[in-house]
Amino acid sequence: MKKVTVGMAVYNGADYLDRALSSLHSQTFQDVRILVSDNCSTDDTPHILKKWADKDARFEIHTQKENIGAMGNYNYVLNAAESPWFMFAAHDGWWSENYIERLYAVSQTYPETDFVVPSVVHMKRGADGKDFVDRTAAFYEGINDATGVRRVKMLLGHVTGSWCYGLYRRDALTPTLKNWRAYPHPWGQDLILMLPFFLSGRVAGTSDATFYQYITEASALAYKPKTGKAQYTLYRDFWRSIFSQLQSSPLKSCEKLSLAFALYRYSKWGGKPRRIVKTYIKEFFGFKV
Repeated sequence: MKKVTVGMAVYNGADYLDRALSSLHSQTFQDVRILVSDNCSTDDTPHILKKWADKDARFEIHTQKENIGAMGNYNYVLNAAESPWFMFAAHDGWWSENYIERLYAVSQTYPETDFVVPSVVHMKRGADGKDFVDRTAAFYEGINDATGVRRVKMLLGHVTGSWCYGLYRRDALTPTLKNWRAYPHPWGQDLILMLPFFLSGRVAGTSDATFYQYITEASALAYKPKTGKAQYTLYRDFWRSIFSQLQSSPLKSCEKLSLAFALYRYSKWGGKPRRIVKTYIKEFFGFKV
């Protein structure tokens, strides 16, 4: 059995997929199984996958008979994993060559850790076809030395959604999936997935491993709520998940209360609450938004 399983869920990812697979192929950490699930792609994705499977025996390609949805595809690669450690891989990103090696090394340095996260560089592609850096999120290694509720606050304050592509202890990831699967929106699932790890504090990271991810409009166009009512519903459901996870966390009552502001900031990825409510009210009464 391999030490790490990399799970990639892809649908029509041909524009970026070849670079992602090349990056996984070039990782310095070799004790890895690379599992890719193609969700009935209609572009050149199947041909790209076959090319890499023929080149590298570690690539294991699964083609779905029918489209099982994005969430179903992520669940598929996770359920197929057997390794002690698991990593989701984005089809529209790439990794420093030492990425898995460094994250795994951190997991061994901090044996109580269930989730290891990297530094992140968000990329965009300009109209001229050239890539450029949009923003960066370097991992603050002071988090590794913090303890107790201070560590939790630091994690919540430094988080980027792209951390969800870090390295998970698989046995610790499985119990957290109930809240993830119960959350009814594609938008925000990354933060819902990671929250129980942050609340436990069993998270470490390294600035020596970098994940490069393209920021495109595809996810926003497909999943981001467009109306005030939809935004309000998502924001409400996000907080319901926060409260559910907070209630089941091992933190003391006073510690949970002290996290109020940090969790409020954590939730603002979906938009400013005042703006959401204002838009919802305008729509309700038929005013132009």
